[in-house]
Amino acid sequence: KINSLTVNNNDLLTDLTGLEFIDTLYGLGVSNNDNLQSLSGLNNLKIVKGPVGIENNDAQINFEGLNNLELIEEGSVHFLGMSGLENMQGLESLSTIRSSDPFDEFQIKYCSMTDFNGFENLKLVEMNMAIDHNSSLTSFTGLNNLEMIEGDFNMNFLNGIVDLNGLGGLQGISGDFRIWENDNLINLNGLNNLISTKDFLIYWNDNMESLMGLESFTHAGGLLAIAFNNSMQTLEGLNQLEYAKGLAIDENEYIENLEGLSSLTNIDSTFIIWNNPNLKNLNGLESLENINSWLHIY
Repeated sequence: KINSLTVNNNDLLTDLTGLEFIDTLYGLGVSNNDNLQSLSGLNNLKIVKGPVGIENNDAQINFEGLNNLELIEEGSVHFLGMSGLENMQGLESLSTIRSSDPFDEFQIKYCSMTDFNGFENLKLVEMNMAIDHNSSLTSFTGLNNLEMIEGDFNMNFLNGIVDLNGLGGLQGISGDFRIWENDNLINLNGLNNLISTKDFLIYWNDNMESLMGLESFTHAGGLLAIAFNNSMQTLEGLNQLEYAKGLAIDENEYIENLEGLSSLTNIDSTFIIWNNPNLKNLNGLESLENINSWLHIY
């Protein structure tokens, strides 16, 4: 029996053979092992009840060795800075990542994988989740069965993606959803089953042309903000949106009308339309019945 495991700064270690006796841990940290190629040796590990940090292992190409890991709970999960990582293979048994601490976060950052193959069993993330600064990522394939994120979801600085295909199972995000500064993202195809979020913030995606992919999205329980998207031409994709607590459409240079908002009936606070220089009319707001605060167009 062992409580927690830390494997750090071992330059010659290539795997974790010899640790096959471990089936449960209360914390796992594996970082800065320059020649560690796999996590083989942890093959009997099923549950981690504490934080997980697997970071800066430059020779690690996947997560082989964690093939029986089913559950991570009560701690942040960080997969960070792995320049050789190709995918998530080895995590095929992992179905749930959860924590009761609102400050815990599941982070995948500064890694070199091109997709999420290996995550096919992951259905629930019950903490904040962030996928950002992964410059080689081209697809969310592998996350197809992720149904719910109970927390915030940040998707930022992913300059290899053009759409969100691979997230087709995602139905709800209980917290805020931020899609920021993804320079080559064209649309949101792949989010076709997403129904609701809290705040939904779509900012600074320079090549985004439309919101296609949000055909099931009906409810923004916080602010829905579409701003600073220099190529945005239309709000098409939001055609099923019925309710937003607040709505902001700011600095989208090529939007000419609001026709993608044809189902919107209720805004519970403010509605701001600011500095959209080619906006010619307000067509698309014909179904709007109620704004509980002020409408500001300037």
